[in-house]
Amino acid sequence: MLPDLSKYEKYIDLTAGRIRYYEMGSGSNNTVMIHGQGIVTTADTFQFVLEDLAKDLKIYAIDLPGYGKSVRKMDYGPTFDILVDSVREFIDVLGIGPANIVGHSAGAWEGPILAYQSPDRVKKLVMVGAAGMNVSPAGGSRVGKEDQLMPEATKEGQMVGVSRSFIEGSSLTEELGEEMVDQMVAYGNMPGARESLVPLVNQMGIPEARRYYLTQRMFPYIKNPTLVIWGKGGGKPLSDKWKEAGVGDTMDPFPTWTEEWDKVGGDLSKSSKPWVIPGAKYLPMATGHNVHWEQPAEFVKVVTDFLK
Repeated sequence: MLPDLSKYEKYIDLTAGRIRYYEMGSGSNNTVMIHGQGIVTTADTFQFVLEDLAKDLKIYAIDLPGYGKSVRKMDYGPTFDILVDSVREFIDVLGIGPANIVGHSAGAWEGPILAYQSPDRVKKLVMVGAAGMNVSPAGGSRVGKEDQLMPEATKEGQMVGVSRSFIEGSSLTEELGEEMVDQMVAYGNMPGARESLVPLVNQMGIPEARRYYLTQRMFPYIKNPTLVIWGKGGGKPLSDKWKEAGVGDTMDPFPTWTEEWDKVGGDLSKSSKPWVIPGAKYLPMATGHNVHWEQPAEFVKVVTDFLK
């Protein structure tokens, strides 16, 4: 059964509009969780790890503008700049900075941009299955479809992605995954959801625009302590039913990080790549793109140890 997080739900008004977030835990080790991209994606993507992280950290998990129960259809945006600036404004308005930033997928693209632009707002940075290095558009980005809605969220369609986590050793069982997909589809069919991200995906589908946001040029200048986690793969599908879904992390930086990791024997301080973050720690895991679904206990331990 999915955890009930409703008791942690709060709202705040920012420049972009009304923002929903979960707040839990105590203390001064403030930690902001940033989800990835997709009309079904929300702060609930972290639902299996939030309460355990909150045993040692003060957690704020947000629905970015255009997502979930936050403002969906905006007068302008969302654009990449609005998403990053909304996280910065969230930290400022609540007075919780400098805060740890834990981002997954596109959230691990926006996190390092914030650290690059506003290092004083960021205490430590955790990137999980990070996007942001792929020059070619990916993850549903598109060009020239400004008047077209995003595809309808269906259970069948969402199961394709979620089923990649139905592998041996994963905590995400088929039954739990189906329950989560129902939750995701409900978010994806909220009023305004199918049009909410059109400006963002069209913007990020333009190579000439993407190059301003790619993180390769930013990484050498990020001074905040950083942990990079990604799914290296290695698990096998739980049944023949899910074999066609594939396993491992299908999002950049896989296999970029893995190839470099293997080449330098796991010591990226020896890397000659220009995109290595100074002093960062790197942790490949035998999971797919959603480490926090497949290995939540290990995820909590690794992230908590780093942020404490």
